[in-house]
Amino acid sequence: MDLKTRYIIMKAELSVWFALEINTIKADCKDFKSTLQTIKRSLTFSFRKLILLLSLTLSILFYFLATLTDPVVVDKHTMTNGERTIVFQEMIHIGEEQFYTKIISETKAYKKNGFQFFYELLLRGNNEEATKSFIKYSKLNEVCKSITLRKANNIITQGKSYSDNIEILNGARRVDLTFDDLYNSTRNATEPDCDSKAVLNTRDLNLANNLLISPEKKIYVHYGKLHWNNVGRILKDNGFREVITTEYKVF
Repeated sequence: MDLKTRYIIMKAELSVWFALEINTIKADCKDFKSTLQTIKRSLTFSFRKLILLLSLTLSILFYFLATLTDPVVVDKHTMTNGERTIVFQEMIHIGEEQFYTKIISETKAYKKNGFQFFYELLLRGNNEEATKSFIKYSKLNEVCKSITLRKANNIITQGKSYSDNIEILNGARRVDLTFDDLYNSTRNATEPDCDSKAVLNTRDLNLANNLLISPEKKIYVHYGKLHWNNVGRILKDNGFREVITTEYKVF
């Protein structure tokens, strides 16, 4: 992938952070006219956030430079316990159109061969406090809908690949939680967000449990790459073994 495309992806990631920082600054400045102490606290807090923002920017820059020559890849893990087969396709939010085209084609083939399709989709609930706690994920979705990635060098989002091939969701099963579920189960965690260990563990356990208790003999599942380690370990602890691993280039 060329420099221009990597720059656009980096810009999209940064835009998520900037959206969060703007909201924070607005909240800090809401009572700007109240007292000098309030202003002092706001400026101190904003300074700390600025340091964090600079750290994130440098981290993304290092990631950008480190991956100039290395492709981003995901794996497909085929598991069996002798009686049932589970195919776990690792997914990623943004990638080349060719990658999603191949995945969509394979999804149709698996469904045609009798596999039940499970997919990942974290939804908002009714609890406004829960939505605020997981605003990072909300902003990521908003950015994915509006960024120009899909117009540059055949880069599109996973959501667009689904919406362009909506028929693959016919008969499919969403196996995921809501913000309310996550808020209730992780509210004691420090600064819960969609990348935190507590949230990942909660969603991983939910998926693994559904895979284990499902009556279907053959399951094909799309889930984020970060979820594989936990889910794969749980499946192996329950008698499944990996028989095939296939690598896919995302970009």
